[in-house]
Amino acid sequence: MRKPLLSLAALAIAGSALPAQDIKVTACLNLYMTQMLDNNLRLNTPSGTLAGGTGSGSYYPLRGDFRENGLSVRRAEIYLNGKITDEVSFNLMFDPNTATSTTAAPGATSFPNLVFDAILFWRPSPKLEVKLGQFKPPTSFEATLVGSPSLYFYDRSMMNRQIGDRRDRGFTASYTFGNPKELGAKAVVGFFNGSADRDFGRANDANAQKDFAFRLEMNYGADHKFGFYSKQGVTDQADKGGLTIGTFAGATNDAAFKQGVLDNKDKTSAQGFYYVYETSKLHASAEVMTGLLGRRWGSLGVATAVRQHLDQKFLGYTLTGVYKMGRHQFTGRYDFMNYNQGDKWYGAYNPYTQNTSTGASLNADYTPKYTEVVVGYNFLLNPGKYSQGQVKLNYVHRSGNFLLPHAGQTGEQGGDTLVAVFQIGF
Repeated sequence: MRKPLLSLAALAIAGSALPAQDIKVTACLNLYMTQMLDNNLRLNTPSGTLAGGTGSGSYYPLRGDFRENGLSVRRAEIYLNGKITDEVSFNLMFDPNTATSTTAAPGATSFPNLVFDAILFWRPSPKLEVKLGQFKPPTSFEATLVGSPSLYFYDRSMMNRQIGDRRDRGFTASYTFGNPKELGAKAVVGFFNGSADRDFGRANDANAQKDFAFRLEMNYGADHKFGFYSKQGVTDQADKGGLTIGTFAGATNDAAFKQGVLDNKDKTSAQGFYYVYETSKLHASAEVMTGLLGRRWGSLGVATAVRQHLDQKFLGYTLTGVYKMGRHQFTGRYDFMNYNQGDKWYGAYNPYTQNTSTGASLNADYTPKYTEVVVGYNFLLNPGKYSQGQVKLNYVHRSGNFLLPHAGQTGEQGGDTLVAVFQIGF
């Protein structure tokens, strides 16, 4: 753990040879204080079992912070920004609190990874920018265009947490056009390793496949932002002639079907649209996203497919409103996510509510269709600089169709939370 920190310190010291005004260090400390409003979250297990033995708990993004009452450190982010020349600059972000053990490739030795963003920028003209390194591909608005210090709620929406908030290694090229004071736009295209869903993109690639991403960002004056995006990819598993093909519960799983699974290559996609209205008094936004689950819940490199259908799609949308009064903000969000839009599965029985072999009820509802309704209040330490200091109080109401109590326990599915967020930044 010390070596990465010493390396970062050495980089900061080396940078001191540059003009002082060209190096900037900032940080954000974010703490959670959580209180369950019933006992359900403590009883619920993070994984469930569908008919055929397929796990279902990974669909809902329930953080460990919410499975017990207490204080937790959510973020301890440190940002280092530098300007080498008028055309070349860099950005580095790391978080020692959330360092993970990352495997560079199947069978390789794992290592602690503190670095989240490591980006080089080249701006040959005011309108053209090339971006290279490790960062989030240009997809969802909240996950990629809103920094964590500027979030209005305890965390991002479900589709942003599960789909958009994943880094990868690659590059983008963007071109800005129009009039930013009237109708302006920026087109962004990029290519990435495609390992975001294996290790959050924080390791080297395992094959020659690459993801393609595109986003068009637009504004109408200073108050209106809107745009759309698309991302396409396939499996990141190394295919050298011996790729494992997972079986699907309820499917024939014969040679022809397995060849179809192999040919599908866990196609992965995301397409979406967003609109944001922002003034000093109001914030209103909406975002919708859909696409193929693909490798996110893979069928290659595993014995049993993690999703329930080869062409399973997701659909998510979120609606947000904020009223601002100086240091005070009143917030509300409706958040929806369905991981099997169109109800696709194999076999005669619904795998989320019945056993495919007997038709017997599972005595539970595993349907991966969730809602979160969040209402809250934010108090700003400095009303002019939202990210520098704030206290957020959020009530999180969750739909009751996810997770189940552990063996030997009884209780309802789901559970609500009261969470206080304490944030300081500089």
